[in-house]
Amino acid sequence: MSKIEISLLQENPLNQFIYGEDDSEQFNELVEKIKTSGWIKPIIVNRNYKILSGHRRVRAAKILGRTEIEYEMYNGDDDRELELFLNENFYRVHTTFQKVKMAQYYQEIEERKAEERRKFTGLQNLGQSSVRETVLSLEDKGRTYDIVGGKIGMSGKSYGKSRKVLDKMNKEGNEAAKFFFEDALNENIDAASKLAEKSPEFVQEVMERTEDIKKVGSVIRELEKEESQKNVYLPSGKHRVIIADLSAKFSSDIIQLPISRISEDDCVLFLWTSPVKLEDAMKVGNSWGFTYQSCMVNNRDFCQDATSDADILLIFSTGKPEMILETDVPIKKHEIPASLKEKISEKYSGTKVELQFYDGKFQGWEYWGAEA
Repeated sequence: MSKIEISLLQENPLNQFIYGEDDSEQFNELVEKIKTSGWIKPIIVNRNYKILSGHRRVRAAKILGRTEIEYEMYNGDDDRELELFLNENFYRVHTTFQKVKMAQYYQEIEERKAEERRKFTGLQNLGQSSVRETVLSLEDKGRTYDIVGGKIGMSGKSYGKSRKVLDKMNKEGNEAAKFFFEDALNENIDAASKLAEKSPEFVQEVMERTEDIKKVGSVIRELEKEESQKNVYLPSGKHRVIIADLSAKFSSDIIQLPISRISEDDCVLFLWTSPVKLEDAMKVGNSWGFTYQSCMVNNRDFCQDATSDADILLIFSTGKPEMILETDVPIKKHEIPASLKEKISEKYSGTKVELQFYDGKFQGWEYWGAEA
């Protein structure tokens, strides 16, 4: 194995750009390992003695007083040299941000390959429309993202989102925002990607509200909710009673309405709903800041048949308003009507079991509908 004088070696500028400063603890461990064993794995350099693999080994050798180091020379073309550098140093990658910085060079290589494919396809399809070229371009972009993502352990979709964040950082003039984007990307790719689409004012507000980077996604959602609520028209004033009909088509936007703006401290909320929309209505009442209290049922015999036609009025409250319900009704043991058991037995085969509770205590069970 050939040796080269360390003074002749050149640092690869990409090394610092992608990986930044070495972890001091890991580097010291490497120095101690070399000192104990006396062996250094050969580095790899190009024709100009630029280091492709072995920057930390070279620095360790200098600390240990070495003036020469064993090396291998790579004589391939520029793209293959770049790919060798990335592959040889991949084990050093620890964060999503580092992976994406690394991947942008993989992407340059793959885009050049894609361009060659387009040229080759163009020669085979002379006279085809520009639509064909556009489709090929889109296909190549998707293929490139998939290939590049695979090289750094991501899906093509995740790489695309991460690259969007990196592009945003490259245009960002605020250094604090750059560091925030980096931390957000390392923690949550989806949240960082969403943040990259926002205005500088929105980003600044998220930065000020985020005490724990792990919660950046929830902070973004909270701020988006507040912004959407600013443009909502609501009646003026504060009200003791609010009634809303949710029995028609339900929209997810309803749950975001800032109803607390128009409710008094002691307020009753009535929500009309139907059996099939009961779960959504409960979520709406809770999201608006109210606590469920009771309900009214307009169709008293709806238990005779499973139906979506019943009218259910859910009653919520906030604070301590007077309630439109009887509070001193004695609790009675409820028995399932025989007619209901018959309908269940007709519809469902197999053994049924009824769990019986009274006064908050389990009282046992009863099997019924068992096959003889």
